[in-house]
Amino acid sequence: MKRRSKKSPHPQLNLVVAKKQLWQEWLSQSKFKPLDRWLKQSFKKYPNLTREDKLKVSNDMFSAMRYMQAACYLESCYQAQSLLNALLWDKEWKQDCIHEIPTKEFWQWVYLLADKSGPGTKSENDRQNWFLKNRVQINDNIETYALVNGFRPQWLNLLKQRSLLQAWSAEQSRQFIKQQNIHLPIYLRINQEYQQADCLHHILHHIKQQGVHADLYKNVISVDGGTDVQRTELYNKGAFEIQDLASQQIAEALSLKPGFKVWDACAGAGGKTLAIAQLLAGKGSVTATDLHQYKLDELKKRAKRGQYHNVRSFVWDGQSKLRLPNDVKQQAGFDRVLIDAPCTSAGTWRRNPDARWRFSLEDTAEQLSIQKQILENACLSVRLGGYLVYATCSWQVSENEAQVAEFLAHHENFRLQSQTLLGGIAQQSDTMFVAVMERVK
Repeated sequence: MKRRSKKSPHPQLNLVVAKKQLWQEWLSQSKFKPLDRWLKQSFKKYPNLTREDKLKVSNDMFSAMRYMQAACYLESCYQAQSLLNALLWDKEWKQDCIHEIPTKEFWQWVYLLADKSGPGTKSENDRQNWFLKNRVQINDNIETYALVNGFRPQWLNLLKQRSLLQAWSAEQSRQFIKQQNIHLPIYLRINQEYQQADCLHHILHHIKQQGVHADLYKNVISVDGGTDVQRTELYNKGAFEIQDLASQQIAEALSLKPGFKVWDACAGAGGKTLAIAQLLAGKGSVTATDLHQYKLDELKKRAKRGQYHNVRSFVWDGQSKLRLPNDVKQQAGFDRVLIDAPCTSAGTWRRNPDARWRFSLEDTAEQLSIQKQILENACLSVRLGGYLVYATCSWQVSENEAQVAEFLAHHENFRLQSQTLLGGIAQQSDTMFVAVMERVK
């Protein structure tokens, strides 16, 4: 008699186990780290997962971060069979409350809110039916609407300030809230060696042939799935960099001319530094500084890969006036100084939904203090007639227009040229702010 062979494990078993284990590890943190970096490191423990598996786990965990508080709230309402006061509930809510919901029920809410298909259980159908029954009431109340869309009701006053400055209608403010949960594409910036007129379409055609889902948006290549664009031949040749559309627009706001001497004061890994170097057309120079040497080391690698030879870098902590390079000293300062200031990163919630749970009044106050100090010290290095350009990746008025207004009130030698909110509801990008101030005396 033939022995029946054992069935092979379900092909999704490793994926299910990995997701469960990763989720528990993630929740065990005392403070959430950036999720994308955390996952990149954590996936090393699961070498059998395919790229598609990793994408599925990543998408689910990003959805969980978007709707973490909403799932807690809706489960509380479901148990009470009544919609609870969202603002009062929000004031009492703590991140640890997530442990009070059974894992299965938590994911059912996440799948429902993210409009994904989850396990088909009676429990889920009961919750779905309850949710659909109360949907109109949820949408009618702005505080409940915000909470269910991953936007804490206590943040609504901050959004009201932004809405007033942008002249957004009530419906546009709701649109902004809703957009915080909508995935963004990544954008490519073409490097200087590939700036010929037909190169944009050539690169687009080339990466699409290699399986990248790409298209044009505002004359910039956007990528949304398919083959990893960083594995393409042209990326390895240095044809382009990955840089958000709003970030590219900040570099353009400097109104650069070949030969200018520019200081990127908070350069990080150098996305804007390299964009500036490109706009200088290989002439002039970009001085890039940052608090962390390891970020500048990454900048050097990227500059070499992109063939940018007019970039220099060194550490600067922002706590004192910069010691000017000799060539800059000879012209009494930089033509342009860019402060891409440390901030709450509220404008990056679409890409980094975990960042919203690190957002607080305490963190805002700390960032405001750092921004003021950097402004005070960096403005001393702008030459007469030069521009001081202040930028953040935040939509908060306190970090942007209010910060600029306070600076100008204490520095009569600077005059505001323009200030703009990038992204928001106007385009599919991170939400960033940029203000251009000219030194007039």
